[in-house]
Amino acid sequence: MELTQSLIPQNSISFSSSSAFTHREDTLRESDHSLSIDNLSIHNTDTDLSTAVSNENICIAGHAEQEDENAATNKESSNYADDDDLPSLSDDVDKFLSILSSLGDSPAIVPDLPDISIERFAALIEKEISKYESGSADDHHSPSFLNSVDRASKLTAALTPFSSDPHYLQALNHTSAVLHHAMSLLEDDFHSLLLSSPSSPTRLRSIATSMISSGYETECSQVFLISRRNALESSVYEQGFEKISIDEVQHTPWESLEHQIVSWTKSFRHALSILFPQERDLCNEVFQSHRAIADSIFHNLARGILIQLLDFAEAIAMTKRSAEKLFKVLDMYEALRDMIPKLEDLFVSPDSSDGNLTAEMSAVKRRLGEAVVAMFCDLESSIKGEIVKMPLIGGAVHPLTRHVMNYLKHACEYKNTLEQVFRDHRRMDRSTSGSFDEERGDGGPTGGSGGGSRNSNPLLRQLVKVTDLLHCNMEGKAKLYKDLALRSIFLMNNGRYFS
Repeated sequence: MELTQSLIPQNSISFSSSSAFTHREDTLRESDHSLSIDNLSIHNTDTDLSTAVSNENICIAGHAEQEDENAATNKESSNYADDDDLPSLSDDVDKFLSILSSLGDSPAIVPDLPDISIERFAALIEKEISKYESGSADDHHSPSFLNSVDRASKLTAALTPFSSDPHYLQALNHTSAVLHHAMSLLEDDFHSLLLSSPSSPTRLRSIATSMISSGYETECSQVFLISRRNALESSVYEQGFEKISIDEVQHTPWESLEHQIVSWTKSFRHALSILFPQERDLCNEVFQSHRAIADSIFHNLARGILIQLLDFAEAIAMTKRSAEKLFKVLDMYEALRDMIPKLEDLFVSPDSSDGNLTAEMSAVKRRLGEAVVAMFCDLESSIKGEIVKMPLIGGAVHPLTRHVMNYLKHACEYKNTLEQVFRDHRRMDRSTSGSFDEERGDGGPTGGSGGGSRNSNPLLRQLVKVTDLLHCNMEGKAKLYKDLALRSIFLMNNGRYFS
């Protein structure tokens, strides 16, 4: 019986082609048919009888040989899903991969395919996947399983250049299907771990590495991004922040917005100081060997949450300006000012894409600062517009005096922030108009003790302007008293309140 010889010596018995078994079975079937007793002619001669007996013995031997071959083939088939064969099959696959690697990029010959080993290897992976899907096995990300998946990935990549060969194409289709099935399983497991136990980055990292090395980087990144974005949003919302559109902010009463600003400030600081650093660490741990992927995912995560928070802050800056809103707006301004350096620290790579995020935060902070300046102007307008035709009984402290002085006292609690706001505003005005005076941009003294100090501190100059307006307003109201004594008492009471 003649068998076709392989072009390259095989490294294992499992590397022999399955066509040999098929050829052998066909040969045996033909032999069985030609040696059948029914086809023999029996004559009443000793010679014919002996010939018939001899042929019958040949037929029996043929049947025995065929049964042996069938048994061998069945044995091979029955071992397709034998877990004990995995180490030897893995060695066979590795040897074949080594052979393909040694041929270079443009091999002159196509090596014989160890299709039996490949089929059995793929079948074992399918068997393991079925165990996981049925719940009979728990460790989806055991080193053994992930190593087998990694080997299947390399095998799929190695078979691809030879896909024009029918045998190679058949093996490629099988390994590709198994690999895709394994990736689907790992993707589901990756998603579950990200939601349930992201504090175990080692398990997550092993799955991510397997998916990325198998060419499933996009799927891995998307699952991570979506899962962590949902978890991150939930954590932000737990701090009290509620997503609200700019249009909704414009139509919401200020009393309601005050409560939302308190929640926003808490959520914003919590996100930038706690949640974002935790997500940065998780990205670095899971994608330890793929820093570019870690940077990209974290940037998208941070941006998605940050834009929601910044939209609310920008909407507040666009609301109608009034003095009563000053202190809540200052709280938001301080939160942005304090958190910008923290955001910059999270993007340690010099070529990272945090520039846009930092620029957007700075732009919103600047618009809030402009709103603060406008609110002080509103206070000045309210003083100028306070016109009363009837004097207070007994020359008491005027309500406007109480309101303005208490307002300025509260504003002094934000002294450093207000100084920064007015200094930035003055610098912006000078750069816009192109005019420069004796004032220094850094707020330092310009010579002289009194006027120079006042000019170098825009907040102090603004406070003096407000108190001067209030003093003039009280002098005008004092004239409403016909009694000079009451007039003097009124001015004295309000003057003492000033101090």
